[in-house]
Formats: sequence, C-alpha cells, structure tokens
Amino acid sequence: MHIRGGVILVFGLILAAAWPARAAAPSLQITAVPKLDEDKRKVTGNAAQVAIGVLNGFYRVMVKNTSFMEDAPALTAKYRVFVLRDDGKKNLREVKPQRIPGEASITALKPGATGTFDTSSIKLSKTSLDQGYYYTNNQRQSTKDTLDGIWVQLYAGDKMVAEFISSSKLAKLGPF
Repeated sequence: MHIRGGVILVFGLILAAAWPARAAAPSLQITAVPKLDEDKRKVTGNAAQVAIGVLNGFYRVMVKNTSFMEDAPALTAKYRVFVLRDDGKKNLREVKPQRIPGEASITALKPGATGTFDTSSIKLSKTSLDQGYYYTNNQRQSTKDTLDGIWVQLYAGDKMVAEFISSSKLAKLGPF
C-alpha cells in the first residue's frame, strides 16, 4: 500500500514537471521609498530672516519577481509622482497635487531578482521665517513642498502586468 502511494506521488511530480505551458505568469511586487537631498540656504530679507531650503525629491522604486519558476520579461515602468506645492495660503488638504510623469526601463528579472530605478529628481522648496516675524497677508510662517505619493504601472510590451499606488487617495484623483 505504501509503495503504491509513492508511485502516484512520483507520477504526479513527473506530470507537473512536464507541464511548463500551464505555469503562471511571473508575479511582481512593487515598492517605492521617497528620498530627499537637502540644500539649505539662509537669506536676509528687508525686515526678516528667511530660511530657504531647496530639496531634490525622488522615489526609489524596487520591482521584485516573486515567482519561483518564471523569468519576468524586460519591463517599461510608467509612473506619476504626486507633489503638494505649499504656497502658505491654503490648508494643504485643499491643495490638488501636481502630477509629474516619467518612464523607466527594467531589464528581465530572474525568479527572486529585484530591479531598481529612481524617478526623475523633483525640486521641492521650503521656507521659514525667523521666530517673531509674520507675513502681512496671513500666510503661514513656514511652507514646505512634499512628495505626496507615486503611481507606477509596469508594461511588458503593450500589456500592463502590474500596478502600484502608494495611497488609495491618489486613485480617487482620476485616471492614470
């Protein structure tokens, strides 16, 4: 009885190995991490000290082939980086993010391999008045542009094979 079960198991393994056409397409996992490089400058205005900072922001995007058997083909990544531009006058919740499009290529990935690319660099500004000073137009004392998120679509040829949205609120802003 025990031998017969082993024969069925061996037959099942041979059958599974001889069935490559039914293997699933590669599974891709996308993650994105915001990165900032800061350059601070202090500028003296007419009546107040104003600190102005320029930040270069971008996302580092990692694409991992989580498949155990299938190679992922060469991919094209189309992305939109969302930036909140703070003018100091509005509540940031009322500001509609700016969309900055881009595209990158990812070479074919073996099972378990990860491909990485950086989005294009985006200039972000930040300002701050010294303590005790204020704007006469009721603008906030400090402003700061921020990276609000990223939306990535991966294509193998003309077919979209994976998608990543860093925040569900970005999907509500409309189509890609």
